[in-house]
Amino acid sequence: MTGRISELSRGRSCGVIRASDTVTGLGGKPYTGDGASPAQYTQNFTNAQDKMVAAVNELLRRGATYEELGQLPISNNWALNSLDASNPLQALYQGNAAKYDAEGQGLLARSGQYANATPGTLTPQTLFEAAQGAGAQAPDSVTKAGGLITGMYGGPLWAAIARMGAGGPQLQDLIQQHFDPWSTVRSFDNTQLGTALDPILKRLAMEQGTQSQAFTSGGG
Repeated sequence: MTGRISELSRGRSCGVIRASDTVTGLGGKPYTGDGASPAQYTQNFTNAQDKMVAAVNELLRRGATYEELGQLPISNNWALNSLDASNPLQALYQGNAAKYDAEGQGLLARSGQYANATPGTLTPQTLFEAAQGAGAQAPDSVTKAGGLITGMYGGPLWAAIARMGAGGPQLQDLIQQHFDPWSTVRSFDNTQLGTALDPILKRLAMEQGTQSQAFTSGGG
């Protein structure tokens, strides 16, 4: 069954990639009508998704752990923003926000060089954005950062299932229970935290400066 799951992840990244392309094995190429109608293409995706969910549930039933399934070699391109799939990261964070915020504040407190950051910019949400790195901006073959995001889910297989909304409450609740927004940055030292936060804080400062300038100009 592990082989069956692995076969679902052989898509290559070339151009905009769709979630359905990854599952049906079209290598990230957009639908071109190559012998299948849109309805047939959708049915192929549904069939492949159902088989994947059935295989995952069977592996769990046989005693495979969440962590073991998270190590299966599914493509990290499930981190991409360009997928035609939902992006549940914020919803998963909000599902246990009090816990994540508390640890995030502790991580930020170690980033002493940002003690003088603009009020309101240095928050757990800022850290959450930094923790995602460049993984969502381009294929993993380019950024080498897809693991930063898929790691939060517990592995690329779980990221795929979460973004497809597959498996019903049984699998989706399991993903929520194992979701970890600080899976990577927890091990960062102060300098590494600063490096991760720096481009985001600079961008926010630039945006605030632009907004301030526009307000001043408008008020003149």
